[in-house]
Amino acid sequence: MPHLHGPCKTLRVRCLIGEETSRLLQATVCLYRQVVSFYLQLFHDHQELLERGDWLRQAELLTHRTRDNPDPLYPFDAEFPNLPSGFRRAAIAEARGIALSWKSNYERWQRRRQKHEERNRKRVEKGEKPVPFTERPPVFPGEVRTWPTYYATELRRLDERHILLKVFTGRSFGYRKVVLLDPLEVPERYEAGSPCLVKKRHGWELHFPPLPGTVPRPGPGPGGLLLPSGGGAEERRLRPGKRSQEDHRAAPHKARPFLQDMRGRPGAGAPRGGDGAGYRR
Repeated sequence: MPHLHGPCKTLRVRCLIGEETSRLLQATVCLYRQVVSFYLQLFHDHQELLERGDWLRQAELLTHRTRDNPDPLYPFDAEFPNLPSGFRRAAIAEARGIALSWKSNYERWQRRRQKHEERNRKRVEKGEKPVPFTERPPVFPGEVRTWPTYYATELRRLDERHILLKVFTGRSFGYRKVVLLDPLEVPERYEAGSPCLVKKRHGWELHFPPLPGTVPRPGPGPGGLLLPSGGGAEERRLRPGKRSQEDHRAAPHKARPFLQDMRGRPGAGAPRGGDGAGYRR
């Protein structure tokens, strides 16, 4: 049985993968990192997109050629032809997160420099010698070593021990079978996020982020779940992802299958739409 690791309790599942499939997965990882680097350059040139609510749509308008957008500004489809939509959108989200991290570090560096200059100004007023500011600014990242996130459009579940992962075969994209060495289970009231493919010393792993979810309970209630309290005369609202004291006493260690439908959740950045019609599977 897999274990939950770290403060965010990521579920790590070991995979049994053949030598040929492992080679294709490594090629897929290399391609994914190139796509992330491409979108990092986009966010470097258009940093105003980082804080916009429609950053994903704007990034695709600047790069992805469609019927309504035949001439995008960046030749993304020429460099990465027939790239599945899930990989593209996962790379955009990854690049935006890296760019936001750099922006936060850069703004903190600017504040430290301003405070240092203010202290130097006070030193000069007192007749003291100013101290030079030697800290270098953070450099915008270029090459990355991230791991691909598999949205529902690039992943299919066969049964509790077998799934299909979309890989880059060198000319096109197709599915390859992967055997899961551990059963996929999470604590009750959690749902499966989009997994991340990671290679360790002992082999490949899928890292699933457990996301708070809702479990059907008696009683309607928009925005939450209505549960009876006390003798049942009153009702209180339980937010999704929270457990009542009665639930903890009744089933403190109850778990349910982690993968039920392998659907990506919007909270994890998973896209909604087709699975890339026209790509070889």
